[in-house]
Amino acid sequence: FLFYKKIIKLVKLFPEFSILIKPHPTMNKNKFSNFYNFNNIKFTSDNLFNLFKKVDLTITAMSVTAIESLYVNIPVIICETYSILDFNPIPPDLSNDLFEYNNFDQDIKQTIDILKNKLVIKNKKNHMQNFFNIPNNINVSKFFN
Repeated sequence: FLFYKKIIKLVKLFPEFSILIKPHPTMNKNKFSNFYNFNNIKFTSDNLFNLFKKVDLTITAMSVTAIESLYVNIPVIICETYSILDFNPIPPDLSNDLFEYNNFDQDIKQTIDILKNKLVIKNKKNHMQNFFNIPNNINVSKFFN
């Protein structure tokens, strides 16, 4: 619920942003009824790789989508949620040049500003190359041996 409130606040703060929301397939669509009043929000069921061609920032909560976004050099904000699960999809030894955490008390705009400043200072480079291998015969062979 807090995550949704943060997204609504983001929409109000940045009406010039176009926001794509891809709900988890198991989510109840009724949870999003508050979003239908905004012209700059669109819902999608498109696959992530098509979406990655259209977005400049991923905002997520406890999702592997964070890693997938980082892999293609899309900055990520991970919003903390009230949940019994404590899932952090980011490996602890990954450089945080392209992602930022947003805790319960933190304003989403503040987190966006922090991330923007980091991106100005650092070049966007692929930090995920140490965590993934291209699936070729050699790498597949290494994986299974």
